[in-house]
Amino acid sequence: MKHRWDVVCLAAVASFSLSLGSGCSSSNFKGNPGTSNKNINAAGTSGDGTPANGGGTGSPGSTDGAGNGAGSGGNITDGSGNAGSLAQTGDSTAACKPDSNPNSYNIMFIFDKTGSQLATDPTNVRRSGALSFLNQFNNYVGKFPSAQVYMGVLAFNTQSIHSTNGWMLLNSINASVIQQEIVTATSNPNGLTSFSPVLQDAANYFKQVNALQNAQSGRNYIVFLTDGDPNADTPQAITDAVNNLVTNYGVAVIAVATGPDVTAAGARVVQSLALPTAATKFPDHVGRYYRAPDASTLDKTWNNLFGSLGGCK
Repeated sequence: MKHRWDVVCLAAVASFSLSLGSGCSSSNFKGNPGTSNKNINAAGTSGDGTPANGGGTGSPGSTDGAGNGAGSGGNITDGSGNAGSLAQTGDSTAACKPDSNPNSYNIMFIFDKTGSQLATDPTNVRRSGALSFLNQFNNYVGKFPSAQVYMGVLAFNTQSIHSTNGWMLLNSINASVIQQEIVTATSNPNGLTSFSPVLQDAANYFKQVNALQNAQSGRNYIVFLTDGDPNADTPQAITDAVNNLVTNYGVAVIAVATGPDVTAAGARVVQSLALPTAATKFPDHVGRYYRAPDASTLDKTWNNLFGSLGGCK
């Protein structure tokens, strides 16, 4: 596949309820990492846990279907043998005071674009959830202007599929461009499944964003969604790729296995991406694994994911 590296101006999709300005940001550019107001391009390459009352962040469930809410919410269980979903958290920025220091983030979306998505996610909850997640972070940076949030979008089948733009600093104008990147990444799925090429590609992106002075204080996350076994990959290649991201680029991976047809073996592979298991630079910066066997559970996971990340130092 031939990848486009030119930066283009994209209009907001009418169905997405972001309050955004029209037109393009003058800060768009093609080439090397720039300053804090510029976009950069990468070079080359549960069961359905019932939300807990009181709203703590739920941890991934164990194999008996239980996940514990970290707040006063108690347990989330359904006993089906799948990982628990997130506890209800609400707006985590509510505890942020005007003089607090809001967290900054560098977040890469990675979407499964294989042909099976047509059957496992026919209503495209992966897209609608990601757009809602984007909207929550757009509100976050509007509320806390000192927070720097960079976002990027990749997709995959047997190869890494680049978006038109690389990393983009989230603001009221660029949000519409990121929105369109998500729409493109979740359209026209086809092909088989290979994790390692896109994970290797993501390392190049994080190498670049880590070089930006204003992004160095940000928490590096990948939100990785897939519905199937990596049937065109090798376990060692996947292990090497995710270890490289965690060890060399400080990335924490949020891995979500979606759809009803993920095998036990496939779920274990997806869960293995959820690294690191122990925080280093930031106390809450760890990998997480979620199992979303249906659209309702995936929607709940997306709705609560921001609450498990967004906050103040």
